[in-house]
Amino acid sequence: MNAPDASVPPAIVAHELSHAFDGQPALRRVAFAVEPGTIVALIGPNGGGKTTLLRILAGHLRPTHGRANVAGYDVARQGAAVRGCVGYVAHHSLAYPSLTVIENLMFFAALYAAPASRLEPLLRSAGLWPLRGRRVATLSRGQLQRLALCRAVLHDPPVLLLDEPHSALDARAAAQLDRLLLELADSGRTALLATHDADRACQLADRVLVLEAGRLVWDGPPVELVAGGCVSAELSRSPGAGVVWARWPGSEPRPERGLSPRAGGDARGPALSPSPPADLEDVAPGRAGRPRRSVVGEGTLWPSESEARGCPAQPSFGQVVAAVGRKDLLTEWRSRDVVPPAIVFALLVIVLLHYALPLEAVSGRLGGAIANDSGRLAARAVPGALWVAFLFGSTLGLSRAWPADEGAPGQSILAITPADRSHLFVAKWLVGIAFGLLVALVLVPAAAILLGLPVGPAAGLLAVLALALVGWSAAGTLVAALTAHSRARQVLLPVVLFPMVLPLAISGLQASVLLAGGSIAAAVAPLAIVLATGTLFVVLGWLLFPLTIEFGL
Repeated sequence: MNAPDASVPPAIVAHELSHAFDGQPALRRVAFAVEPGTIVALIGPNGGGKTTLLRILAGHLRPTHGRANVAGYDVARQGAAVRGCVGYVAHHSLAYPSLTVIENLMFFAALYAAPASRLEPLLRSAGLWPLRGRRVATLSRGQLQRLALCRAVLHDPPVLLLDEPHSALDARAAAQLDRLLLELADSGRTALLATHDADRACQLADRVLVLEAGRLVWDGPPVELVAGGCVSAELSRSPGAGVVWARWPGSEPRPERGLSPRAGGDARGPALSPSPPADLEDVAPGRAGRPRRSVVGEGTLWPSESEARGCPAQPSFGQVVAAVGRKDLLTEWRSRDVVPPAIVFALLVIVLLHYALPLEAVSGRLGGAIANDSGRLAARAVPGALWVAFLFGSTLGLSRAWPADEGAPGQSILAITPADRSHLFVAKWLVGIAFGLLVALVLVPAAAILLGLPVGPAAGLLAVLALALVGWSAAGTLVAALTAHSRARQVLLPVVLFPMVLPLAISGLQASVLLAGGSIAAAVAPLAIVLATGTLFVVLGWLLFPLTIEFGL
């Protein structure tokens, strides 16, 4: 048998990977390497750690311990490059329900810097071209899976990580996917797919990895050919032994080849040393007789940054901002989940205030005609009520905006893309400003009509609200990202956000009162505080938003 070419770095390397959720281990020191141009099947029982492993390799989840390398990039230090080199299919489609099929792919094409010319051929090959104008919310489970596969190969990645990709596909679509995987492997692409279909694993894979209880219990070739065909084995545990066995039809249980414990190991699987082994281990060739490498060592065998395979270019700042802005505006136009509830809440406050304050006191005091106690109260109550309505209404909209980016529980659609996290912050910040302006543009005229607010003070209030939006949207975007995956996000968002924006809100209210009373010179100082506070929040958001997203991973 020919040894693998050590000069060609492996496409995927996992060394001592471990991960735990709330103290419960999901992966336990998993180590393997995958050659370019191979198909590897990942099988095992539910809860074995397959999805966790794929998410780590895709750069969507940080390992608790260990390191991994995909396409020559370190998943912990070079997450954006890894995400650009990987095509990932999860259990969920990770698509926006309010957008159409073609709009979803246009969005991902922008964030993966992929040419739009690929969209039509992909949709035609997946049989989705006639459905390109349909909203994703109306698609069947199988159609959603085909859309997810189109998204995964849209940017022509060198590595595919597929979590049960055949799920919900009919026989024809499954056969098309099989042919695609074989063609990609023959062209040098690498595929690691989790599956419960042992027969398909036998037919497609060069190699099979078995994960059980988070441990890699077997790493070897597909199940042996029996009677001229691939016969799947029923993987089970022998009583008391803790070893994976293959139960063949018409035979007694026997240990599967390659399951014998390595030196220093035990019956649960191969022993994994604290440091990578020094050499390669030859194993039986897989499909097409190619030699494979199962473990990679340190030194020249671990891919260096100079050996990273070419991946699609990262999206530019303009591409990210335009794509996210367009997506959010389209989603809001169709779902009406953000702006209408915020406006309704704000208008409710204005209507209640309309019946709580005498109109003559409001119009007289703010118009400069009277100066009695009622007028002084109205002069402060009206701007104060406007600010309360604005802040609470906009926060309600913000709390509804971020869940739309959650494609699966605990998994943001934006976070799986290679887009620069700071660029994503700017895009969401600008969208927040746009939504806040819509609320203000409805709120202030409503106050002018219902409360008799003169035009001059109303214009001043609108200008102060617009200036305050710069900082409020930046702080809100940062906090919304931090609390996005929490079950209590509806409560946490205002609890964390309001203390942060309190100096901005107080200064903005003071400036609003002074401007309404005609004291323009006195309003300069609080306006300066609003501007300085807003600038601070923008800078903090630019710096901390990427860390917030990574913390969420």
